[in-house]
Amino acid sequence: MDRLTMGVHFMGFSADTCRRLAAWLEEGGSPDTGWQVVPVEQADVCCMATDPAIARLFRGTMATALILRPPSEQGRAAVPGARELVVHSGISGCLFDAGRRDCVLRTFHELEAALAPTLTPCVLGEILVRDHARLTRGEVFHVQHRDQLIAVVDASTQRVGLSPRAAPREARRAQWHRRPPGAACIPAGFVVRAPWELRWDFAVRTQCRLLPATYRRKAIHLRPVSQAQIDRMSVGHLQLVSHLRYGPAPLRQICSRLSLPVRPTERLLGALYVAGAISTDPADARDGPAAT
Repeated sequence: MDRLTMGVHFMGFSADTCRRLAAWLEEGGSPDTGWQVVPVEQADVCCMATDPAIARLFRGTMATALILRPPSEQGRAAVPGARELVVHSGISGCLFDAGRRDCVLRTFHELEAALAPTLTPCVLGEILVRDHARLTRGEVFHVQHRDQLIAVVDASTQRVGLSPRAAPREARRAQWHRRPPGAACIPAGFVVRAPWELRWDFAVRTQCRLLPATYRRKAIHLRPVSQAQIDRMSVGHLQLVSHLRYGPAPLRQICSRLSLPVRPTERLLGALYVAGAISTDPADARDGPAAT
């Protein structure tokens, strides 16, 4: 399966320190997950340089890492083994020495573990992107790792129930078992999501190219977009949606008019594609329903 990325934003550091921290994270990342420097509004974690007085107190280049996107609305994400800070309800963080490579890598591995439930929907989303036929036959699947039920996928109602305790590694190793329609009941406590949301979660965290080759040649049309989809879009996605509202356009023309580089634009369009927000078929774009 593809390597997923999590977003980090550095605040208050010199440019050299930011480059050094990014290089350490790139070198020491796990096989399944990596870290990418992003704007603060897209970040899962924000690292901020601390006051010099705190640095002197701990005798190091101390920094604070805040989890900006907790994996659950039920409470904050715990950071095991770290000097944990509770900033306010729903957001937590930790202190670490940003001047030591071993400390930085250990802290980010702990942050990755704390945010693991955030990546579980991405793993299932990747499977749905790679094998879209699973959702076209109206069947029910139980996604299980050993005796643990990770998800219930009901293609007839376009609903997915996710266990809040499922980890990405377990989801990657899980088996998809076809079940009868009567087994579509989602257990209490599971988080209910739409399939397009899982595909979207995967698309915005993967570095692989999801936009089909035809979308690089033909005019791209905007399909009906729901408010739920708009709410999950970044500024870049919204810019493309706004442009396509004026009419279809090929990729090169979009990049030229918006002064955007081709590869990042392809990545943004790839997310819109897997969410069902764009099409190269004029009839599908005009008459098709919003994605589910």
